[in-house]
Amino acid sequence: MKGISLLEHSRSLVQNLTILFLLQHMVIGGLPLVAFAILNNDPAVSGSLKEYSSTDVLALLYTSIFGSAVSYGVFFYSATKGTLSF
Repeated sequence: MKGISLLEHSRSLVQNLTILFLLQHMVIGGLPLVAFAILNNDPAVSGSLKEYSSTDVLALLYTSIFGSAVSYGVFFYSATKGTLSF
């Protein structure tokens, strides 16, 4: 059984930390948006979503989750290629 070298271990650690930092970046970046929505009495926060059907709510959830996944994937791909500037 062959052990992994220190270089391979450090590369794996850096990749895992990169994913962790990017996830934290998404969460921390969303906190001001939530605070802004709460302060402005946004209907999504105040609970007046009664006019939406279950299909509407599912569509919003799907768009939010899928859109976040796509944007996270593009950002992570750019981060690993070293091209974060536009």
